[in-house]
Amino acid sequence: MIHGACSSIGCYAITDQHMEEVYAAVRDALQGGQREVQLQIYPFRMNFWGMAGRSDHKDYLFWKELKQGWDWFETYQQPIPVTVVDGVYRIGS
Repeated sequence: MIHGACSSIGCYAITDQHMEEVYAAVRDALQGGQREVQLQIYPFRMNFWGMAGRSDHKDYLFWKELKQGWDWFETYQQPIPVTVVDGVYRIGS
C-alpha cells in the first residue's frame, strides 16, 4: 500500500525516486536475512529544529505523539516498540 507515482486514493503515495529508495532498503534488508522491515514515515525531521515554530499547527499534538517514535529510534537505532492504548501511541518496552 506504499507506491510511487505520487498520487493515490487510500494508499500512501510518494515520489518514484523515494519509492526506489524504500524498495532498495527493504530488498537489501530481506536479502541480508531480516524477516521483516519496520518503516516509519514522518511529515518532517522531528528533531528540536523540526518541531520549533510548529506548535500552532492543527496537527501539533499528533506530531508530538509521533516524535516519541522518532526519539526512540534516534536513541536506540532499533525497531520502535509501539502499541496503541485508548487511541494513543505508546512507545517503549
